[in-house]
Amino acid sequence: LNVAVLATLFAPLTPKILNKFFPQDANDDIMKPKFINDQALSEPEFAVDLIALEEQDICKRLPPYIDLLRKEAGTLETGVKIVAKERLHDSYTHVCTTLKEFVQDLMHESISSQTAEYLLDRLEVLSILEAFEEHLWALINLFEDFMKGQVTDNPRKLVGNICEVLDIFLMTTMDAIDDPDSQNIEILTITSSGSGDQMKNLRKAYLASELALDDQGRNNLRWILFHFENYIIATQRIASLLDKHN
Repeated sequence: LNVAVLATLFAPLTPKILNKFFPQDANDDIMKPKFINDQALSEPEFAVDLIALEEQDICKRLPPYIDLLRKEAGTLETGVKIVAKERLHDSYTHVCTTLKEFVQDLMHESISSQTAEYLLDRLEVLSILEAFEEHLWALINLFEDFMKGQVTDNPRKLVGNICEVLDIFLMTTMDAIDDPDSQNIEILTITSSGSGDQMKNLRKAYLASELALDDQGRNNLRWILFHFENYIIATQRIASLLDKHN
């Protein structure tokens, strides 16, 4: 992709322009995409910017998952409003599916090879965002089951620490996607590339916790660490993608 296209990989359009050409429904909700619609398919060069904006919005749907994890871990601050987990999950997967179909439909339009390459990048970003949600959704359900058992201080602390590490990774990812300048991308790259030490420390905590758990608890904790580690791998993928295009 040339520099001009790459520079707009995640660049936002002004709300005034968006509202003029693609007004949003005043009654829209989290079940609907905010920017794309069939009307945009007739303007491929403009539609690609709407896709980037939609992916930014999808990323912003992830912080409530961290709140749900904190709720299950018992570390959620008082007064934080929680979205029903099923509605959160259903809306996220629906919007991702709708966006994927939109990108695929756009690729069948009369577009340049340059735009086609750009759309392939957008699909790669979307696949990573889907992976983020897949692992967070699995962790919410694992946390819920895990905390129903006899959980002593060490495993409880480990689960709480996982929440906060995930929050750091998510916040740095959101910053890099919203404003992909070299500093934000560098912070994300450093954060994700240093995750080996994070996993080493968590595995030590896991070994210290395991003796206090029954078989079901140990199995749940193993899966928690599996999804946590794979979330970090997905973060490394998106950091690499953004760094390549910076």
